[in-house]
Amino acid sequence: MQTLDFLSLPDELIVQIFCHLDFPVGLKAALTLNRRSRYIISNSVLLQYIILLRRLGVIDNPASPLPLSQRYELLRQREEAWLTFHIKRRTTIQLPNRPDGIYDLTGGHYFAGDLSRTAVNFVQLPRCGLTETNEPEWNQVKHSHTHCDIGVSVYEHDLVVVVHQLPLATLNLGVEFIQLSTGLPHPEARRPIMSLPRISPPLFTHSGNAKLHVSVYIEVVGKFCIVQMGRARHLALVDTGDRFFVIDWMAGVVVKQWLNQGYHYQGFVMLSRDTILVPNIHSHSLEVWELPTHLTEATAEPEPCPPDPALILELAPLHDGVSVIGVVARSEPNPMTRTFPGSRASKLPFYIDPESAVILLYVHFQNNQGLHCKLAMFTTRRAIHGIHQKSPGTVVWKDWGPSSVLFVDVTDETTRWMTTSCGQRAAFISEAADTEPSRITIIDFNRNNIPFHRDRLLSFMQANPHCVGRGSGGTIFVTFPNDVSVIESLPAGSKFEDEHQLFKGEVSSDMECVKYDSGNLGPSQFSCGGILMEEDSLVGIQTDETNQTKALEFFTFV
Repeated sequence: MQTLDFLSLPDELIVQIFCHLDFPVGLKAALTLNRRSRYIISNSVLLQYIILLRRLGVIDNPASPLPLSQRYELLRQREEAWLTFHIKRRTTIQLPNRPDGIYDLTGGHYFAGDLSRTAVNFVQLPRCGLTETNEPEWNQVKHSHTHCDIGVSVYEHDLVVVVHQLPLATLNLGVEFIQLSTGLPHPEARRPIMSLPRISPPLFTHSGNAKLHVSVYIEVVGKFCIVQMGRARHLALVDTGDRFFVIDWMAGVVVKQWLNQGYHYQGFVMLSRDTILVPNIHSHSLEVWELPTHLTEATAEPEPCPPDPALILELAPLHDGVSVIGVVARSEPNPMTRTFPGSRASKLPFYIDPESAVILLYVHFQNNQGLHCKLAMFTTRRAIHGIHQKSPGTVVWKDWGPSSVLFVDVTDETTRWMTTSCGQRAAFISEAADTEPSRITIIDFNRNNIPFHRDRLLSFMQANPHCVGRGSGGTIFVTFPNDVSVIESLPAGSKFEDEHQLFKGEVSSDMECVKYDSGNLGPSQFSCGGILMEEDSLVGIQTDETNQTKALEFFTFV
């Protein structure tokens, strides 16, 4: 039988075969096969684009009208701009009216509630690969009742979810599903406005102008809309506990209710289409809950929060007298099942892969002397998924934390806004930046970018040997004469410098990353009350004398 030499195949077939190799091992092996394979890979736009997508944790959008070569070039230029902190455009836009504190930044849109609590204002940010050249302008989504909070699914569903308090009622919530692009009831929602199950016994009776403040967290993936109702504040308050409502928003039914007496849970993250990650401040752990597979209407009475979560991840043991008093969690973007047909999002050339995104938790600690501090805790969806598949049950800290978690002290950084990470990056700015111009710090967790940062680090070290330092945790950093750290490399095994004496033992991390700031890489000084992050932009929050948001400044990298 005659055997066919692989390299005798036409280039086009070899390209298609190489497209199915894994990254980086398979493609690196193909590069070393021989001179012809190197030539084919180096000269194929398709293969170069696939390599770049996989290296950066990005997914191609086959529905994009842009040719492959243009998509590749846009992605390459965007990544280079982020790595070198090259802001290509700065745009300032005033808020249309005074905000009520409700906001979100997702899917290339910034959302802000106004004081009327009957409308949500939103503005589209400049986006990579879209040809609009108009200046950003505000639009508005109006809804039927006073809102408590909003949830948004721009890419997957073109959807705004408004959770509102029903009028003249005890604490009972309603949910409204609105199409973002039209402002009309969402066409895929069988019941565009629905009530959540009534809470019994009543918490209080409305009287006078008393205001109710309810902590509400909302996420949407696929058919699931999950609403968590947390702590409520009112003069006549009765303890509500933590309540979770799992809604099939397309069918308009609540398929699961969970209730926990007390306040153990503060927010959650969509881990996948059918699991959520829930921080438990009472047990000092992270829990993975599985969502129901049979989407039938739930019973009237709520069930206890899962007594046996699919996975419990214990966190680093704390010193006696130290406790966690608050956690907020975020991972952007959320998992998706599709992009909404005909929406602006469906024309984008590519998207961040949700599986590659970091999970950011801001953890607020207090000791028995009343001293407070905050840490940013980073992990990844991919790491949690891997543990969930291999080790269901309870996993102690030493068996997962050092390999999958990194702590960063953010006590002196602004943590009022949660939307400070996107994909594999996060951004921070000093809490004093609203009065004293400060540098923006980026943390990059993409291991494939670390060689680039290290090459730049080495060039700085060679040019400025007197400006190089080493931290006690094994880190290397470069400073310049003004004593501002420019690049800091955190290799595997870096030790957390526990200045606040929070943890019982040494805490180290194998999550490699690089921290760099805007100094010597771009415009170095920024005056803003907070910094937010999106795929293509940073958003600076300009505040007034009452610390309310008055304007946004978009720092665009495309």
